Parts: sequence; structure tokens; C-alpha cells
Amino acid sequence: MDDKDKDLNPGGQDDLGQDDDQDDDSTDVDNKKSYDEKYVRKLKEEAKSRRLKLRDVEVELNKLKDEKLTDTEKKDARIKELDDKVIELESEGKNIKLESVILGIASTKGFFDLNTVLLIAKDELSGEEEVDEKMIEKVVDKIAKEKPFLVTGGSPNPSSGNFPKSNKEPAKDVNQMMGDFLHGK
Repeated sequence: MDDKDKDLNPGGQDDLGQDDDQDDDSTDVDNKKSYDEKYVRKLKEEAKSRRLKLRDVEVELNKLKDEKLTDTEKKDARIKELDDKVIELESEGKNIKLESVILGIASTKGFFDLNTVLLIAKDELSGEEEVDEKMIEKVVDKIAKEKPFLVTGGSPNPSSGNFPKSNKEPAKDVNQMMGDFLHGK
């Protein structure tokens, strides 16, 4: 074997797996091959350089493909990209318009938590393809009937607790109470 082959085959074995030196090293219990640190570094450097070359070749290939494209193909690709963006913006605009209509109708119905109504209404309308104001109004009315606790007029005053309101006189000031006490009222 020449020196180059020995660099590629550090264990001193030929292609058939036989030792060049014909020495039987039976002291290696684990049967693991050990490689010289210098040889391992050389292999790592070689792998690194090949990865870099591969990356450079891929970049060059992409440049050649781009050069190969004609101006019309480049324009067609740009048009497709812009069409996709237009479709995305249109759907976003429809979504914003739908939300504003839902919030507008819900605000006239007296809901106190418009965000909840918005989420429920959007969920109800998600299966519909064409949505108009009449359909939105029906959905908002349905929400008001099914969930009256979302409407301000349908829920009791949260500060009243579990006790019913009583129509008592307003509290008297200290002087009036003292006067009533002294006069025996």
C-alpha cells in the first residue's frame, strides 16, 4: 500500500479486512478500533470542506437556475406571489368587516361583553359562505335569547348579591337621627 492508502486506512488493513502486518493483536478485548487523533482531525476537516463545497455548489446551481429563467417566467412568479398576497389581504379585510358588523349590531342590542358575543357569532357564522347583515342580526338575536346573561338588561345588578333590592328611604345624616331619637320618633 502507498502512503495515501495508509492515511485512508489507519488500522493497517487491506480491502479484505486483513492486516498488512499480519500481527494478531488479541489484547484488545473490546474489539474497538482506535484512531489516531491526527487522522480524526483530518477526516473532520475533509468532511467540513466537502460540506462547504456542497453548499457553494447548491448556491451556484440556484444562481444558474435563476439565470436560466426568462424575464417572463420571473414576472409570472412575481405575479403569482402578488396574487397570493392579494387573496390574503382580501380575506383579512372580509374578516375585519364581519367583525365590525357583528360588533355594531351587538352594541345596539345591549350586550355588555362584546368580545364574547363576537367570538360566539363568528363561530356560528364560520360555516356560512355568504354572510349578510340580516344573517348576522339573526345570529346576534339568537345569542341574546340563548344567553341572556350577556345582555345588560337581562342580568341583575351584580352588586346586589343574592338579596332583593328594597325600597328603603335613603340613610339619614347623624343630626336627623339624633333629633328623631330625642323627639321619640
